[in-house]
Order: sequence, then structure tokens, then C-alpha cells
Amino acid sequence: MSRIRSRHRDFPASSAVRNSVRRAFSGLAGIAVSSPSPLNMGSGTSIMTECAPDVPGETLKDLQMIRLSPRGRRMPVAAVAVLALSGCATTMTDSGDSADPWEPVNRKTYALNDTLDQALLEPVSRLYLKLPGGLRDSVGNFFDNAAYPGTAVNQLLQGKFGLAMEDSMRFVVNSTLGIAGLFDVSTGFGLERHEEDFGQTLGVWGLEAGNFVNLPLFGPSSVRDVPGSVADLFTNVTLYLSLPTLPITALYAVNRRAELTDAIEVRDQALDPYVFTREAYRQQREFLIHDANPPLDAFDDEDEDDEDGQVE
Repeated sequence: MSRIRSRHRDFPASSAVRNSVRRAFSGLAGIAVSSPSPLNMGSGTSIMTECAPDVPGETLKDLQMIRLSPRGRRMPVAAVAVLALSGCATTMTDSGDSADPWEPVNRKTYALNDTLDQALLEPVSRLYLKLPGGLRDSVGNFFDNAAYPGTAVNQLLQGKFGLAMEDSMRFVVNSTLGIAGLFDVSTGFGLERHEEDFGQTLGVWGLEAGNFVNLPLFGPSSVRDVPGSVADLFTNVTLYLSLPTLPITALYAVNRRAELTDAIEVRDQALDPYVFTREAYRQQREFLIHDANPPLDAFDDEDEDDEDGQVE
């Protein structure tokens, strides 16, 4: 089996993509599902079009998030894998990624999470999707708003005082006029949604992500993001409300799983869903840490070390 090395430093570039990816990675329940979907090779050819021909074109378009660097020399490891291995039915068992030394254990955890998802969350979410769309939107809005104080706090910790004030106003408006966050009225007032968490703050402060880790029930994370996720719990309003913990957590998981249905279907047609999930998670975290403007000189710094997608 070929081993593939990658620096995985390509990033999404549009607000539509940011929203799709936010939905795909902000949930718990260990679904770990957002795949990079169609990987544009610069000639109009989509890797997912070749290896997942049954995926609707609109789904591919909506989920497209990975691009080559401006110099066109680098691509994510998942794309390289598709090119390097013969056929789309081959399954990669070891990506040889130096930032994923725990890959054997991570893959087992990934398989466990996927089994639990198929046995429990998927069937329940299918029933949940039969509810009116407006009702499901309100449930999602409520959970997003309940976690939103964390965005304002982390904007402040990162020194972005203007955005901290704006996000605080967004939370107040949605919590009042939006009836406890059930309705997103702030966007109509020009108060756009942002995405910040303590893991990003640690990254802004200079802490490296460390090894990739796939957590039971919670899915993809990193050595840096695990403590960040714990810290984020304390800025979530639901922690301080007199709400039944188990039902609220179950509703959150089912709602998030339902939101991810299309992304999961795309991921499951990838050459290696684990690698797709890992690379998408890493790239999106870098993208968020740099506020959609990751440093492009990173491509130059790595040229002498190895070429992304190098097959050994």
C-alpha cells in the first residue's frame, strides 16, 4: 500500500462554504462527517465527481471547499490518494501522516462512532427530518444562540474588541427579539454570525494544534482543541439553565445529525472517509484561526521539506 505524505494547507474561501463547514463540524455526537467533497484540480475535474458519480451536482457545489494553492502545486492528501491509488474502490489503511501518530487508535474510534451513528443517530434523525423545516430551524437557532456567548468572549480574548461588542449585541438581540434564540433576527439587522472558540484562541496565541485525535462520541479534535472544547462548555448558556440535561443533549445531537445528512452521504462515498474527515477538520480549524485569511507563505516554507501529495 502506498503511503502518502501531506502538509494539508489548502483552505476554503467563501461565506457559503464557511457556513456549510461550520454546520459540519460544530456538532457533538462524534459524527465527524464533513468531507472536503469535490476537490477541484484546476482543470474543472472533480475528484468526487469521478469517485462519487451518484452525488447530486448541487450537493457537490454546495460542499466544495478545498482549493489548490495559488501556485497550483499542492492539494489535500485525500485528493492525492484518489490520484495515486488505482481505482475508487481501494481503501487506504495508513496515511503515514506525521501529525496523526495515533492513527490506528483514531481509526478504531472513528469506526466505533460510525457504528453508533448508523445504529442510533441516523434512524432517529431520519424521523426528525420529517418535522417541519421551520421547527427544525428554530431548534438549531436555539442551540447556536445558547453557545454564542463563547464567540463574544473569545473575540475579546483575541483582542478583537469591536467584534466582541458586535457579537454580544447579536446574542442579546436574538435572545430577546428572537425569543430565546429561536429566531435569527440579528442577521437582518446586519449583525453577522461569527465563529470563535477557545481552541481558536489558543491557536491565535501561538499554541500548535498537536496530534490529531478522534474522540469517542465527540469525533475529530486535536491536543490543543480538547481543552478548548472543555472551556467552551462554561460559556454555553444551557449549562446555567434549569433544563433536563439528557433530553437537551439528545435533542442537540439529533438536530445536528439531521443537519449533516447530506454531508455524511458525500463523505461515505470518499475513497477514505477517515482521511477526508481528518483533513477537512484540520484545514477548517486553520481557516477559522486565521479568520478566513490563512498565511499563503506557508506554501513557500514547506517546499524544501516535501511536496504535498508526495507518494513514497
